[in-house]
Amino acid sequence: MAEIYQLELKLIRANGVIAGDITFSGGSSDPYCFVKVGNIRAKSKVIQKTLNPTWDQTFTFIVPSIDEKIYIEVFDEDMVGKDDALGNLEIPLKSQLNKGYSEQTLPIKKPDGNGTHGTITLGINFTATPNQSIIIEKLSKDNQNLRAEIIKMTQRYKIANEQLSKIRELSEKIRELGEKGAKETGDVYERLSSTYSKANK
Repeated sequence: MAEIYQLELKLIRANGVIAGDITFSGGSSDPYCFVKVGNIRAKSKVIQKTLNPTWDQTFTFIVPSIDEKIYIEVFDEDMVGKDDALGNLEIPLKSQLNKGYSEQTLPIKKPDGNGTHGTITLGINFTATPNQSIIIEKLSKDNQNLRAEIIKMTQRYKIANEQLSKIRELSEKIRELGEKGAKETGDVYERLSSTYSKANK
């Protein structure tokens, strides 16, 4: 049976992300993530003014192919202008299949691709499940077959009832004929008896 896949991804925290906002007292960011699997993308909440954000959010994805990847982008939210990219990472899902839930701390690639800066901790549980659409289709087909069988049984029952009714009608006619024959036989016997009696007088 064909399978589909389910991914439960827990975005736990990051440490040492790039400072998107530089101030006199140092640097900070307002980090959030985009999590993309196949054509589905989800956004985390924004954690204000930190380089070590904790999101503690879980996302669930239905994944059509084992060859998909988890792609995570980290951004710094800006009140004015475009949000700053802080880095990204990519995880092939094939290596995660049916290993149960595990927490993994992975390096964040810099936005320009040159090296890494900081880490992100994820909880991953990637499992294969029977394709529900195929199950539903099979159940629907089974139901159709069952319905057809019920229709056949109903037709057979109807025919049997019709035949039984005919048998009852025939039995009633035979009974009526038997009663009529018995009466006619009695009448003949009485006439013969009467004739015989008259002849002997």
